[in-house]
Amino acid sequence: MFRAPTRPKERMSFGVIRTAFLARVRAVPRNAWIALGAVAFAIVFAAAAFGPIVRARIGSEAAKRRLEVSVGGIRPGFFAIRLKDVQVRLAGVQGLEVRLDDVRVGISGGLGLREITAQGGGIHVEGEPEDLVDRLRAFRKDGPASSGTSEGSSRTPVTVEGLSLAWKMPSGGELSGDHLRFVREGDSLRLAGAHLSANHQRTTIRVTDGDVELGTDGSLRRLNAVAIEVEQAGDPAAKQAATKATATVEPAPPPLPPPTPKGKGARAKPAEVVAAPNEPVLPLPNLQALRARVATLATSLGTRVPDGTKVDVGGLSVKLDVGGEPFAFGPGPFGLERRGDLVRLSFTSEKNDAAKDESGRSAGTPLSVDAEIPLGRGDVTARLSGGPVSLALLGVPEGAKGLFDVGRGTVSGKGQVVLDASGETLTFDGQLALRSISVKQPRLSLEPIKRLDFSAAARGVLDHEGRLRIDDAQLDMGALHVRTHGTLEETTDHFGLSLALDVAPASCQALLDSAPEGLLPTVRAARMSGTFGATARIAFDTRTIDKLALEYVIDDRCKMTEVPTDLSHERFENSFTYRIYHPDGTLGEATTGPGTPAWTALDEISPFMVAAVLTTEDGAFYKHHGFNHSAIRNSVAANLKARRFVRGASTITMQLAKNLFLSRDKALSRKIEEVILTDYLEQAFRKDDMMELYLNVVEFGPDVYGITQAADHYFGRRPEELSLPECFFLASLLPSPNRYGKLREKNAQVPDSWMHHLRALMEIAEKNGKVSHAELETGLAQEVVFHKPGEPTPEPRKPLNTKRRDPYEDDANWQPLD
Repeated sequence: MFRAPTRPKERMSFGVIRTAFLARVRAVPRNAWIALGAVAFAIVFAAAAFGPIVRARIGSEAAKRRLEVSVGGIRPGFFAIRLKDVQVRLAGVQGLEVRLDDVRVGISGGLGLREITAQGGGIHVEGEPEDLVDRLRAFRKDGPASSGTSEGSSRTPVTVEGLSLAWKMPSGGELSGDHLRFVREGDSLRLAGAHLSANHQRTTIRVTDGDVELGTDGSLRRLNAVAIEVEQAGDPAAKQAATKATATVEPAPPPLPPPTPKGKGARAKPAEVVAAPNEPVLPLPNLQALRARVATLATSLGTRVPDGTKVDVGGLSVKLDVGGEPFAFGPGPFGLERRGDLVRLSFTSEKNDAAKDESGRSAGTPLSVDAEIPLGRGDVTARLSGGPVSLALLGVPEGAKGLFDVGRGTVSGKGQVVLDASGETLTFDGQLALRSISVKQPRLSLEPIKRLDFSAAARGVLDHEGRLRIDDAQLDMGALHVRTHGTLEETTDHFGLSLALDVAPASCQALLDSAPEGLLPTVRAARMSGTFGATARIAFDTRTIDKLALEYVIDDRCKMTEVPTDLSHERFENSFTYRIYHPDGTLGEATTGPGTPAWTALDEISPFMVAAVLTTEDGAFYKHHGFNHSAIRNSVAANLKARRFVRGASTITMQLAKNLFLSRDKALSRKIEEVILTDYLEQAFRKDDMMELYLNVVEFGPDVYGITQAADHYFGRRPEELSLPECFFLASLLPSPNRYGKLREKNAQVPDSWMHHLRALMEIAEKNGKVSHAELETGLAQEVVFHKPGEPTPEPRKPLNTKRRDPYEDDANWQPLD
């Protein structure tokens, strides 16, 4: 279709526009201009009077509510008032101030409050939480004067966004937050924030994207958060007090050993030990106090958590310092819900998708813990179920409690604990399995332990009087299966136990193979034959400790068929090197053995030296097979009566195993290997061979190892020249050689108090038949004089010709192991 061309639009110049506008103005009647001017004047006058009127109204309403409010600027709007730089304080409450940058007050057609919205600002708080709470309570108790407002106006919707929070406490705590949002609508309050961090008394809490709904009375209705992190550090003051050095005092002699009983089957009377009744052996929870704490928690929940309340935290993580050791779990979903008079708590880990069963299918399920807390009377129940879940998914960090490679280690379990309504009984029934656990824990082993697999199960009842009944408990680790049942009772004045133990028979080699890598490093490479099993029963009460019942049957048929070179008998037939410890704790090496200057054959050592160590260290050395069962019983009785470790039952064979092959650490690893190697020594060595080795490697003082060096260091003599009291002095050093050996540095001869101790030991040796009456009389009349560096060498003594007694003559039925 044909369309005619159009003319381009002409541009209007500024002059044209001005001319048109003036023409229109001249057309307006004069009386209209007068009316318009009056309106303009009224608006200007109202605006000038508006600010003072609003400020007066704000001051009046604030005074009714005992508030101090200042406003920087006021501007009217369309059915609204805009306030700038508003500051609010509570009258009489110091350390609390709210600042709002921009406030919009909406007004209805009837000039009533419609809504209040604010943007930007901050809350500034100073003071300790307890002090601030007391001030707020006093403020509420006094109560603001009647506001005269209606119910509707008291619930005016309020929204505040973009707030920051800064709370400083004189004790060093602080609370901070940003992007906070506050909403009051109807009968509820909502608080939300992108980040909130609190630090008070070594506890830190961090909340990410939290959203809380409260009732007007402050009760909790709902809480949601993407993540909550809780960290609690240890008390540095407590750690410093625990590590505070004690003053050095002059050492006292070790306690005297009991006389060796005469006659077959006789038992030595245990030495008297002072009990420590206030030191618990196995601290058990106080159920009444626990139930009281639960009741307090229930009261708080009942007051602050109305029926229907729900709390959902997407990721709760907790890091605590427990006794100086880190403990952690999470993140994982956490929930709290109240239904009627019951509050349910739950925590669930993430699913371990890497866990597979034998067919290759996913075997991992989340590990969940839930608890039910009644708000009134009722049982408190806690349950565990699920797994296997890796320690990493549970939130256990590398290094916590010495754990490492936490991504491989898994945990699974199921069980239930119930605390009854009266707080009189706590029942438990559950099992826990740990797989591929790796840990660096000096109490277990000096070497890292890898791929530890074990499971434990137990069921029983604990009552409020301190009685624990174990109906059945079992520990499984590879071929090792240990089962037990019994009762335990502990109060402030006594401790009692009745326990039966059973170790299922198993191949010795299978038991050795069941030990995780790093637990038995010294004997791991050995090969064993035979089987091992055991049953035991122990029953006692510290009020009647002499009635201790300790019965055990050990079916030990284990025998080492192959041993590493370091353990072989041939190693000690010539020169050999072994580990020693210097006074500062650093490691060193010493060389000894037949043919070396540091070695003295047993026949060339004073026979009094053998008599001395048999008196002080192991009176039944030539009779037992490595373990002194009478000494074990006495040690158990003494330690239980004292409720702490006061006496060991180490034999010369056990000490030799430690000196030749093991370190001095007190780890479980060393104790187990000490038992295994003691059994091995008794099988592979004659008694005299072990005595000879023992006297040539044992420590007699700071950097003094072996009888050859000891005889020269203390007395400037050869081992064969030593007198009876000199031998007993050397033997008296063995319980603590580094400490007792310093007597030589401070004295020219053995102090009177120590000589009194030596004479008592020699009298015990005479009663036990280790020395004759004539030898005792001679020894009692002799003094023990030290030889110091730079002094002339004492006159040599004629080697003693006293024949050593036959160590086997007291028991004709006993035969040594070859």
